[in-house]
Amino acid sequence: MINTIYKTVLILFFIGLQFNLNAQLVITAIFDGTIPGGDPKGIELYATAAIADLGNYDVKVYHNGNTNSSSIQLQSGMSLGSGEYYYLTKNLDKFFDYFAVTADQQSGSMNVNGDDVVALELNGTLIDVYGVIGVDGSGEAWEYMDGWAYRNTGTAGRTTFNSADWTFSGANALDGCSGQGSNPGTNATCPSMIPIASYLGALPIELLNFSLKSTNSQVELNWSTATEQDNDYFQLERAGADRNFEPLAKIEGAVNSTVMQAYSYTDEAPLAGINYYRLVQVDLDGTVHYHNTLSYQDNAKGDLTLYPNPAKDQIIIETEEMIGGTMELRDLSGRVIQSSIITRQESAWSVSALQPGMYMITVAYNGLRLNNRFVKQ
Repeated sequence: MINTIYKTVLILFFIGLQFNLNAQLVITAIFDGTIPGGDPKGIELYATAAIADLGNYDVKVYHNGNTNSSSIQLQSGMSLGSGEYYYLTKNLDKFFDYFAVTADQQSGSMNVNGDDVVALELNGTLIDVYGVIGVDGSGEAWEYMDGWAYRNTGTAGRTTFNSADWTFSGANALDGCSGQGSNPGTNATCPSMIPIASYLGALPIELLNFSLKSTNSQVELNWSTATEQDNDYFQLERAGADRNFEPLAKIEGAVNSTVMQAYSYTDEAPLAGINYYRLVQVDLDGTVHYHNTLSYQDNAKGDLTLYPNPAKDQIIIETEEMIGGTMELRDLSGRVIQSSIITRQESAWSVSALQPGMYMITVAYNGLRLNNRFVKQ
């Protein structure tokens, strides 16, 4: 009996060493770009709970298999809300050029080259790590040379790296995404799009879907929940190309529910060009949780709309004024799964055989190139 208890204590001890389910900050992305200077380079961090002072956290970078690291303290005195992201990069300007998003902090020590390890510490204690400290990532399954890696939703921070927690672009996936001449490439135009701000933490609701469709230059947003607990309200936020989100609408929640609840809102006047829509859920105690972001392109030359999103059996692809163009279905590594010539404004593609995960539809016509992502359930 004592031996059994001893073994159980040891197992729980080692699990505690490897998993940090209560860690308030986790690494959710790492990337090594290819625009001039090898940018953007950096990481995405995600707050699973509100953080009063980021200055208690340090990022460690281990270059080329070394066991000695460069240390970067996050901004002292800065807070982060539950469900918010924090971006640490080598070059703020080049990060913005590529993502059209403003990074939070710049450090020359974030000069990661695809084979380097990045660790996250809280008050000197390791809470999460990407890669294996002391191992050069070249040729390893987790190598991200000229590419990226993104943490799978539902996985938590670990002190022992597990490649099963991550989706990888593969080495050299961002080659050819550097743009032409003085014009840098962008994440939106690269076939291997880095899925930033798409990691989802635990929510006090069980969200079944969040999707959009366009009708007569209006955008209809729909979502539904299977269960809700202490859900005060939803807030829809909208942003343009600068990704600066502003409140669009407030929709009351069901508070507590164990049956499906359906919600809808129509944006009657989308912004010109790209529109980003973010679903925010607020608890009765004021805690804020961010859901993923959808995009809609309002462009006089063309439009690309996908629904339902997430999709289970088929995805409907709506394109306007792009007859004769090309349409491709790709995975996030950039691999083309299906392609065709656009012959009508609405097409339906079967996705029932795809593995669950995130995919991208790319359409091209007369020099215009549009991308939109969807989730296969």
